[in-house]
Amino acid sequence: MRGWRLPRRQFEPAIHRHLPAVARALGTTEGWAMLLFLETPHESLDGRSPRTALEQGEAERVIDLAGTEGTGER
Repeated sequence: MRGWRLPRRQFEPAIHRHLPAVARALGTTEGWAMLLFLETPHESLDGRSPRTALEQGEAERVIDLAGTEGTGER
């Protein structure tokens, strides 16, 4: 994906494959916007950050949340 880069070492390998779908749902490829979304705890994820939810296997839930917060595709 062009336009943004996140340091792979910052995230568990299990979530790498979900980042493009999260970016599409958010409607942005801007790295800081992605980082802010991934690291901010959210009520709809029981107070967890999307990053933590992804690490715990809840990709669909995180992508749905990204779609409601962003302007992209779900």
